[in-house]
Amino acid sequence: MKTQGQVTGGWAIHTTEYNLFSNDATVDDAGTVLFRRRDFESLAARLAKKGHRMAPLSFEPGNGLIDNYIDIAPYSEEPSLKIALFGFATTSFGIVVQRSET
Repeated sequence: MKTQGQVTGGWAIHTTEYNLFSNDATVDDAGTVLFRRRDFESLAARLAKKGHRMAPLSFEPGNGLIDNYIDIAPYSEEPSLKIALFGFATTSFGIVVQRSET
């Protein structure tokens, strides 16, 4: 049932932090949360159960020269794809979700 002002089929695009190497230990009680692979997989399953569609998740960390560099504090002024944060290697992760048509 559609409610007043509810948009069907809309898109949500989010980026957040991803804990690259641990699917167990992480940071979840600080100003920054490092989501794990299992957190994204759980989200995808919950969204699918409600009829929403999520773009396929890619956990491939890359294998180029810049992909193998993890910046540590004090962080370089040069751009980096991955940093050490709270003892974990992290990077940005994007998710794309399309709202259910129903």
